[in-house]
Amino acid sequence: MSNPLPARALELVETHRSYAHALAGEILQSLPAHVLREDVESAAELGLVEAAAAFDPARGVLFKTFAYYRIRGAIYDGIRK
Repeated sequence: MSNPLPARALELVETHRSYAHALAGEILQSLPAHVLREDVESAAELGLVEAAAAFDPARGVLFKTFAYYRIRGAIYDGIRK
C-alpha cells in the first residue's frame, strides 16, 4: 500500500503531532464530560494530516498557524457527528 502523503507532509505530521495533541487537550477542557479524549485526539490528528496535505509554504504562513485552524475545525467537526 502506497502512502498518499508526500515526504514533506509526513515530516510535518511527525514534527507537529504533539502540538495537535496539546491543542486537543486544551479544547477538551471546554467540552462536555461525555466527549472522549480519544475521539478529540483522533480528530486532531485527522486535521493535522489534512493541514499537512494542503499546506503551501510559498504563501508565507507558518505551518503551525495554518494547522491550528484546520485542527480546531476537525475537532469541532468530529464532535458534531
